[in-house]
Amino acid sequence: MLFCSRCKVEITETHSRCPLCKSHLSKELKDPINSWPEDTPRQKVSPISWLKLRKQLVQVISIAFLSAILICLGISFPQNTQDWAITATVCLLASWAYCIALLYFWRRPTTAFIQIIIITSAFLYFIDRLGGPPEWFHALALPILLTIFICYVPVLKFLRSFSKLDGLAWTLIATSVCCILINLFTNYYQYQQWGVIFWSGIVSLILIPAAIFLLYLQYRIGKVLDLKKFFHT
Repeated sequence: MLFCSRCKVEITETHSRCPLCKSHLSKELKDPINSWPEDTPRQKVSPISWLKLRKQLVQVISIAFLSAILICLGISFPQNTQDWAITATVCLLASWAYCIALLYFWRRPTTAFIQIIIITSAFLYFIDRLGGPPEWFHALALPILLTIFICYVPVLKFLRSFSKLDGLAWTLIATSVCCILINLFTNYYQYQQWGVIFWSGIVSLILIPAAIFLLYLQYRIGKVLDLKKFFHT
């Protein structure tokens, strides 16, 4: 069985011209089946680099949020109802900033967390200002954001140097302290009283013993047993 070496159509010895590509068939152009050439391997497409992908994602996200903002403003201005459009614009800008921050700093969790705190502070400040002079931002939102920053940034900073149990234990402790401080700030804002703890006490009673147990496993049991083999991790 013979094939045309150009278009690979099956031919016979009596063919002087290929019935498909119409090329003249010489002995060199008539390939026997045993010498059938292998398919040429496809060239491997090199994957797109992260920098190019990030640039494209930033463009797509920016265009999408800009379109949403223009739609909100375009709907509100003819109706003279700009209040909700301004609020929606602030929310969309904050969401856009969150996406951009995560795209640029997702490999650096501490930096990403700081950026999120800054964006959230700006967002809450503008939301508070939309209703007139600031009311709750300085008295409530800012202390809570500072509390979250102080509690979690040290944990994120040293998270890579911790083991899994260490990191989880200190995260639970930081969460407990953060909840207590947030509870204190909210109670003072509502009732003008310091030192009153409600829900954060229950949270701490759950998280602190769990954190102590994890630290016990790490520094006491871990000296006797290989915890990775024991927990199959």
